[in-house]
Amino acid sequence: MTSHDFRLLFSVLSFAVLPAISANAQWSTHYLSGLEKVEVNQWQEAANEFRAAIAIKAGPKRNAVSEVGLIPFDYFPHYQLGRALFFLGDYAAAVENFERELGYAAISESRADHNNLLRLQETATALLKSRRVETAKLPWADLLDASTSPAESSVRKNIDSLLSANPAFDDESRRQITRWFADHPAPATGTRPSSPALTESDSLALLMQAAQAAYLQGRYFEALQHFERLRQLAPNDAVVAAWQQRVQFEIAQLNAPAAQQTARSDTITKTEFVRAGSPVLVIREPEAASTSMRAGQLTVRGYAKDDSGIAAIMFAVNGAAIPLPPAEKQALLKPDAEGRYNFSIKIPLRLGENEIVVTAYDLDLEQHASTERLRLRRLPPLYRGKPYDSQSHCICASLQPLHCRRAHSYRGNVLWPPAVTRTHLAHPAQQ
Repeated sequence: MTSHDFRLLFSVLSFAVLPAISANAQWSTHYLSGLEKVEVNQWQEAANEFRAAIAIKAGPKRNAVSEVGLIPFDYFPHYQLGRALFFLGDYAAAVENFERELGYAAISESRADHNNLLRLQETATALLKSRRVETAKLPWADLLDASTSPAESSVRKNIDSLLSANPAFDDESRRQITRWFADHPAPATGTRPSSPALTESDSLALLMQAAQAAYLQGRYFEALQHFERLRQLAPNDAVVAAWQQRVQFEIAQLNAPAAQQTARSDTITKTEFVRAGSPVLVIREPEAASTSMRAGQLTVRGYAKDDSGIAAIMFAVNGAAIPLPPAEKQALLKPDAEGRYNFSIKIPLRLGENEIVVTAYDLDLEQHASTERLRLRRLPPLYRGKPYDSQSHCICASLQPLHCRRAHSYRGNVLWPPAVTRTHLAHPAQQ
């Protein structure tokens, strides 16, 4: 094959493969755009985005990674599509998508999303059983306005009057809807909630995902607006502060060449020094001498410390990340009086060899990380019960004491644990 033929073949393959790669790289863009539509109650537009994402990538995934960066997020497209269809009044299609999401079982790892899905599924099923539900849609806007009364009795009265005036809803439907509003009271300020089944933590997570997506796609000014809004909602969040500083740094870098071209002799130049060191990561438990155990969980305790602060502490076992509840994540990012970010995490272990990885990230503009690796063997449990103890007692009673001591000594010497190794991965700047 000549070079001309090879170039021709390469061109043909490029035209055939590149469109498929480009289409496959848009699933997260559609999904994140759908989440933004959900935030402003644009349910029809959100449903269209979620359908487009499902057409490219149907299977949900916990801690999925976008094609525009390495920021993980939860990808539950059928749940989000079902929620949009629920508030569009298509309850049958909503229940179908909820059941499809539950079939994958990935959403069960996210407690808040899983609970919201079950609550919406229960309400949609009750609405499907009501009479003439096909001809009457649920007046969500009026119900939300009615739920903003400061008195709880007035809220219940307003909702009951709206539902009683609509003959399409029977007693079971009214009970389900009233129960939902009882579980989701309106804010104390009197403003109605942005959307049903959308908690404050969900809103912060969606806004954080939108801000990170804008940053990774190069839309820095839009990302900065999102992070400034997040700082107002969560002023003590160190992770949000670190992201905001990073976006401001990128904007300053973009404006730097133009400033240098028009600079005069009296221009004051600000110089910032960025630390090149990695954070300190100390593992206090387990000790190096602990090489094996029989329990199903291992407690890893220690602390991380850095002059700039700690942005995140992540844990993984056998190559799989360990998800932490939001409250526990926030607790990890609160330093003590000595500036230490303490942690104490229970790690599930499998039988045989286990590798546990703990990684700490600092808050520098040029982020650094420190990693500790622990290797430990989990041994099978000792099957000892009352029948076994009685039999061994009878055997020892009929033998000499020396033989009994040897038997117990042998059973104790069966364990031969390997050595624990810890490897500290420093930043290349420290090497």
